[in-house]
Amino acid sequence: MIRILLKPKCVSISEIIECDYDLDICGYPDKKDIVLTPAETVENYKNEKKQLETKLSDAIKRMNLFLDGDTTVELRNISTISRRISDLDASFPEKMRRSLLLAAMKGMLTKRGENCETVDELLCSLKKKRNEGLSEKQIKALDLGPVEDKDINIDIPEEWKWVKLIDLCSYIQRGKSPKYSEEKVVPVISQKCVQWEGFSIEKAKFVAPDSLGGYTQERFLIDNDLLWNSTGLGTVGRIAIYNKKANMYNTAVADSHVTVIRTMSEFVNPKFLYYYFANPSVQDIIEDKTTGSTKQKELNLDVIKNYPVPLPTKEEQDWIVEKLDVILPQL
Repeated sequence: MIRILLKPKCVSISEIIECDYDLDICGYPDKKDIVLTPAETVENYKNEKKQLETKLSDAIKRMNLFLDGDTTVELRNISTISRRISDLDASFPEKMRRSLLLAAMKGMLTKRGENCETVDELLCSLKKKRNEGLSEKQIKALDLGPVEDKDINIDIPEEWKWVKLIDLCSYIQRGKSPKYSEEKVVPVISQKCVQWEGFSIEKAKFVAPDSLGGYTQERFLIDNDLLWNSTGLGTVGRIAIYNKKANMYNTAVADSHVTVIRTMSEFVNPKFLYYYFANPSVQDIIEDKTTGSTKQKELNLDVIKNYPVPLPTKEEQDWIVEKLDVILPQL
């Protein structure tokens, strides 16, 4: 999900007329914009481009008539139409990406095997595994109750189930405020390391080696941990997957602005959760879930633990991830 900051610009009356009086010439995104299905997104793109290309063809024809001596012909602004075609082409990949991510979470990109376990069976096995070795009090603390209807904002297949994120994880915790050091031993993953392009170690600072004794073992990141930016206007909600191979220092910890989400990977594909949290049904409203002042937006840990997640079977999760892994890099 790439957020682009757009600047205002002056336009002429003729440009407004050429745009059929559409005052959104600058292309400002609408936070509540309706996300169409992939087929509808493609069809809209084709139809709009065809209309613009027809207008461009007509504008060029008028220009040629004028150049041939017909000074009575009414000219059209070719640059405006050309720019609209360029803007349409430039915006299509992101619209398609949003469409595919939302379609995936609605069960439109999946198939179900005849003999695979049900979601209820999956959830039962998952909770049994998660609760092994825990006391009754600890188990009770993990049970946050069912997802409420008011928290659900997309339709999912009847065979799927809405659960809370904590139901799918062995560990959810904010990182720790570090004591920094110039000694490059253990990097600290900050918001700058969590980009939509993926996890990046290059911008990490380093924790002081003499303070590592204050870190419990679970705070050290492991492969496929989800890293969710949890503070700051414009950065909150951005998510990436920790990739140990991308870390030449072999180990890492997160700072207090990043929440670490560790799934029960035997039952939940972490990349399925990544794609869910990256989809517009989450990203378009995530700042509404935060608290605090404008510059100090906070995504509370309880909000994250309680966040509603659609749960298909593991087979379906893997199938969805496999499809998105192939098609999204092409956009």
